Amino acid sequence: MDKILKLSEPVKGQAFNTRATVELPVGPRYHRLVFEIEVSAAATGQHVALADVLGLINVKANGTSQRQILATELDHINTLNGANYAYNVDNGAGGATATGGKHRFMLPMFFAEPWRKGWAAQESRALKTSWVDGSHLNSLQLEFDIPALNATNIAAAATISFKVWTLTDAVAGGLDANKQPIANINKYYRNFEPYTAAGDLYLTRFAKRQAYEAIHLYTPTDTISNVKVTVDSVIKRDASKAANDNSLIYYDLNEAGISANWYDIVFDMSDLVEDALFMTTSTGAPVLEFQVIPTVVGSAGPGIYVVNEVYGPLD
Repeated sequence: MDKILKLSEPVKGQAFNTRATVELPVGPRYHRLVFEIEVSAAATGQHVALADVLGLINVKANGTSQRQILATELDHINTLNGANYAYNVDNGAGGATATGGKHRFMLPMFFAEPWRKGWAAQESRALKTSWVDGSHLNSLQLEFDIPALNATNIAAAATISFKVWTLTDAVAGGLDANKQPIANINKYYRNFEPYTAAGDLYLTRFAKRQAYEAIHLYTPTDTISNVKVTVDSVIKRDASKAANDNSLIYYDLNEAGISANWYDIVFDMSDLVEDALFMTTSTGAPVLEFQVIPTVVGSAGPGIYVVNEVYGPLD
């Protein structure tokens, strides 16, 4: 099936300190979105950072959030999967950026996952908005926060502009055995867990449903030395930061994408959905207990940012 790369509808709200929106058409199957962001001028002697131009991103289907993630968090996940999936930045004409000059960023958000080894596994993750029985989503919307102008890095009189590129095809989603639409997607949920002291932190604010593909823990100032994951008192992970990072590299994740301030718990190490951490028992009953216990080194805080990748039907 031919894939179509084109611009979305114009972005509404292109200014610093604004929440921008884009209405995306329903019907196509979405493989990825790409944010193209231009800042007309950096501050004298400075470069512009990704966090200066794009904050929280929210993908909504039928008005309900399916993905909520910071641009820097999204880039971390992309980069962990491969260096070629990281954002690009240039001077607006394909050349290197210069201090005080124009900066153009290209940041992808993948639905289909090109880092998977099998073509079918890559394509299966694409976001479907219509199905073979004629049903379709009522709406698909992209919201994102444009930060206030950071005068340290951006010239006071600078302007900012956005485009969103879409890669789609016309494939309709299938139906399950009960003739209901199959509407699975890799969703992003995020939350913040504060702490004031070093040591073990017991995290339990996780939805006990569907399948966890990964949990990403970010500490802005401190580090995490170990993480234990238990489900109904059964240990699923108990690994030092060094051992966990080594395991990520062993499974062909990008070593350059591993960071001292991130502890990435990746359950789904293959093309098989079955490798994810399911929130059901072997008998199909829901799990009763699910906790993640990071050991925090340091007490600078303010807390841990938690980004969950969860695979399952649209919320």
